[in-house]
Amino acid sequence: MRLTIATLPVIMITLAGLLGSASKTLGATQTVIFKSNSFTPSSLTVNVGDTVIFKNQGGSHTVTGTGTDPFCGNGAISTSCSVTFNTPGTFPYRCLFHSSGGANPAGMVGSVTVVATVPADKPNLVPFRLNGWTAPLVVSRAPGNNISDPDFFDDQDIWVDWAIANTSLTAGITPRFFTELVIDGVSKSSWFHDGLTPDTFNKIEDFNAGKLPVGTHQFQLVTDHTGVIDESNEADNTFEVDVRVIPTFANQHTVLVSDFSFNPASLTVQKGDIVNFQIIGGTHTATGTGADPFCGNNAIPTACRVTFNTAGLFPYRCLFHSSGGANPTGMIGQIRVLDPVLAEQAAKVDGPYLPSTNAVVSYPNQTVTFPLPSAATFWRLQSTVALKITQVEVKAAAVVLTFQ
Repeated sequence: MRLTIATLPVIMITLAGLLGSASKTLGATQTVIFKSNSFTPSSLTVNVGDTVIFKNQGGSHTVTGTGTDPFCGNGAISTSCSVTFNTPGTFPYRCLFHSSGGANPAGMVGSVTVVATVPADKPNLVPFRLNGWTAPLVVSRAPGNNISDPDFFDDQDIWVDWAIANTSLTAGITPRFFTELVIDGVSKSSWFHDGLTPDTFNKIEDFNAGKLPVGTHQFQLVTDHTGVIDESNEADNTFEVDVRVIPTFANQHTVLVSDFSFNPASLTVQKGDIVNFQIIGGTHTATGTGADPFCGNNAIPTACRVTFNTAGLFPYRCLFHSSGGANPTGMIGQIRVLDPVLAEQAAKVDGPYLPSTNAVVSYPNQTVTFPLPSAATFWRLQSTVALKITQVEVKAAAVVLTFQ
């Protein structure tokens, strides 16, 4: 399917008590008059679903079908009767009192021809996933990002992108309709669209949904939520996604962003830690060049915050002050994310080992500082990845291990 973006404005408003309903087309009604031994008109064409009312304006007559449809039966019609035709075909009828019988009756006869109508194409509004987006409704930790994040901290803003489309190739929409964002069953915001042409989409990016408490929350995108558009499918207007919010217990680090440099350019953190990118001069981005988007492709206004929940090495750069390609140069940096390292201690070499309450693990420096004990103590480092001790320093009151 080829979709083009509409140039129509999408404006955020607050709605209260707007109601609407989809209209439906009913079959038409036509009339045949009978009197003086004749039906007028004697030949009539109608659509499937139409109703014909036969009205008596003089005399005693029947309206009796001579084919597969009985019409009004064999009894005399005193005032009127009606017949609804739901099958295409030609249906003859006659007055039993004023016509001849047989295969080809003559006299007071008539016929109704029923034709099948081709229903007009209707528009169809759906939440729509654009190329490069993870879903029709994207929830992320930073603006300028169309990839959903798996979870959020309770002190972190949630950014929303959404798109809807009219997937009909021929039927456009003229009336104003609305798209709503619902969080946990409560309307968060609503936008209106002044119509939408066929095969076209509208989108909103970087809507700040704010912070949410710890727990799982349901986000719903509902287009035409007031029901003003008569669609070919009224059951596909909603898209839902669950958002998990976790408590903030992570360490926080700061990278200063100034003219043509990140400081520090290389930083090591623990999985779950937060890195704040703080602008102190110039216009810059902090754009991931690997698996993590960092702060996206837009210039950082004053600061942005990125939470790293996956171990690995994540490079990034300023789009304005670095080269592209597989190995960019210029204003670049990297964040190394390690799985947690736990320092444990015991009184005997074979344990039991318990978490140390006074050992300090420093991820930016990749060191563990053990205070010198007053009695024999054994130390152990626990990690989900292999650690390499590169240096041991014995100081006046502590032993410092440097690891990789």
